[in-house]
Amino acid sequence: MSQGVATDTVKSDEEKIEKIYRFAAERMRSGSSDAAIRKELQSKGLDADSSRVVLEDLAYLQQNARKDESQKLLAQGVVWLVGGIAVAAMTYSSPSSSGTYVIAWGAIIFGGVQLVRGLGQSRTA
Repeated sequence: MSQGVATDTVKSDEEKIEKIYRFAAERMRSGSSDAAIRKELQSKGLDADSSRVVLEDLAYLQQNARKDESQKLLAQGVVWLVGGIAVAAMTYSSPSSSGTYVIAWGAIIFGGVQLVRGLGQSRTA
């Protein structure tokens, strides 16, 4: 019987921790300052050190998410840019092109924009 009670307590504690992190994450998304969130967490019964840890953890997760997104944008940009240039190069060098060739402007421009966005985002991550 005592094993079941201990398991229930662990689940209950995990649920409380999850609620605290969700609350703090929502407040961060809504634009609240760290100081305001820390104060709210402390008013809900969290001590100063624990509220600091929650905010540090969320900041770390947010930074990693930005880094992942910037890497994704960079990869997409390179693929589209190189693909667009490759289409132009293949049609230009093709013997059957009879003086006309295709430049995939859409792919090249989209790739360039994604590349620039990825670079910009990687600098802030």
